[in-house]
Amino acid sequence: MKRVFALILSAVLLFSLSGCVKIYRQAWDGFCYTSYDEPVELDVTATNYILNLMNSGKWQSGNIKCPSDYYFSLQFGRVGYVSDEGYFNDFTLERSMKLTDEQREKVNEFLFNYNRVKIVGRVTEKYDGGCLIEITSDTEESVMAEGTPVMVHIGDAECPEYEVGDVLIIIFNGMVAESYPPQIFSVYEVYKSYDGALLNKISYTTIDYNGGYTVEYLIDFDENTVKYRGFLPYEESEPEYKIVKEFTDKDEEILLNKLYSNGFFTLKEYYKSPLGIIDGGGWELIIEYADGSIRESGGSNNSPKYIFSGCAKAFYDLCGYGIVGSVSPDYYSPPNISYSFSKKDNGGMMNYSSFCHRGDYSWNGFGSSGNDIYELNVAKKTPYQYYADEEYKLLIYTANYNNIYNYEKFTSIKITSYDYNESLTNEKEVYSGGWFSQASVDIELNKIYLVRLDFDNGDFVEWTFNTLTTEKNE
Repeated sequence: MKRVFALILSAVLLFSLSGCVKIYRQAWDGFCYTSYDEPVELDVTATNYILNLMNSGKWQSGNIKCPSDYYFSLQFGRVGYVSDEGYFNDFTLERSMKLTDEQREKVNEFLFNYNRVKIVGRVTEKYDGGCLIEITSDTEESVMAEGTPVMVHIGDAECPEYEVGDVLIIIFNGMVAESYPPQIFSVYEVYKSYDGALLNKISYTTIDYNGGYTVEYLIDFDENTVKYRGFLPYEESEPEYKIVKEFTDKDEEILLNKLYSNGFFTLKEYYKSPLGIIDGGGWELIIEYADGSIRESGGSNNSPKYIFSGCAKAFYDLCGYGIVGSVSPDYYSPPNISYSFSKKDNGGMMNYSSFCHRGDYSWNGFGSSGNDIYELNVAKKTPYQYYADEEYKLLIYTANYNNIYNYEKFTSIKITSYDYNESLTNEKEVYSGGWFSQASVDIELNKIYLVRLDFDNGDFVEWTFNTLTTEKNE
């Protein structure tokens, strides 16, 4: 019966298309959601722009296989959106649409730049459907003072249960300063203390149904190692595991606390494939305890996305691999800014998307220090050429700063120049300021430049480039 209904619905929609009827209309109960089913609040301008793209764009037969990280709820079903590639996926009509780069950037700007505010608080009291949280530090937007009590409703069925004393980082919508109690947008992170049985091993296996490529991770708590191997089913023998990380007992404690806090030990036995999908891939998780007991979970084209999202960060913190899921680069890698160079005489442009040589940085607990910026510029070729008889300007801008990832704005930027030599002589500050849309800087030839971005929480990143001249080809 469901198949008949789907065929009838498809026929109706195709008939509407032939009559140039706008078939893509917003559902009554919401419009945009993340892949974790968290609502994304879009204004009328954003909503109408996206719907107009769907109704006026050129659709191609068939869905692309890239996973959607956003969904649009419509009156006849849902359309997925792949933000990195700029694709709409209409699952009902089994078709897809590729956006232009300009359209993709505009849609991503709508999705990633909606107003959000984070607070840090401790649960002081529980009640039916929610809990009382006391702010333990100022919010990033300084809309609530330390010690302010906030009533929070927890509504996600996959959220772990919170207990009195838990420390939460919570993302609210931008209206928290104008309403009490504020409405929760989503829970970002939870910290709890694991007090369960001792573990021996955690193994996680994925298999691609299209070819059978298999990936296995093994976290061994006796050896304190993380191991990895990947292989195809028709290989003569399975390869040996490779050790990708050795960790300490303290690292183990931190990992288990984070996994426990994100619901890792509450997984269901099996996550069934939705809508009978048979291609794609499957996964299996086995937890071996010191007392000999085993806990297993698995799924086919389906997983507890909310739980795995937090657990992937916990695994990444340990070994640099998300293991149960991918980790967005904005979690572990600092932001960059867009730039280009112009020639002063004729205005000719050399356009590149971002700086390519990263020096020292500190970002979300990750970082690198002691990098020699002279060696970075010598070892890595620059993607541009300067000529001694011409003058240049550096143009820096932030139009694309946050289109794909959720980076906070930097609070200050400083650009310093040095002579192109190992001693980095003749240090000179050529630009400094705060957040900007666009800025122009005069640059000298045969120099090394260091661009430093600083953030409110003390994080920073340094990027470097040089203006070493080259001879023109006759």
